[in-house]
Amino acid sequence: RTYLDSMLIYLWWSFTFTLILLLFMTFYGFISFEVMNPLIVILFSMCTFVSGGIMRFRPLIIGGLMGWILGGAAFFVERDSQLLLTALAIVIAYLIPGYILKYRK
Repeated sequence: RTYLDSMLIYLWWSFTFTLILLLFMTFYGFISFEVMNPLIVILFSMCTFVSGGIMRFRPLIIGGLMGWILGGAAFFVERDSQLLLTALAIVIAYLIPGYILKYRK
């Protein structure tokens, strides 16, 4: 395992544990369900941005930035529109950079 692998593993495991904590807090009423999708988008965008910086892969960095913008915008729209913005953020932050990385290999 390389140093890069270790950093990414710790980053994404911390995302997973934070996500589980947020879900429990939502379930027990500490966090409103309406803000859960924007929080998840902002959280995974941060991890995507940091992963892109660690790997020095510009599409992931841009995907993380775009995800932050979409996550912030999701706070101001209805729940149905939040789901659409979440899907768009996933496409921009994960799918497009993933396909670019796949075809570069």
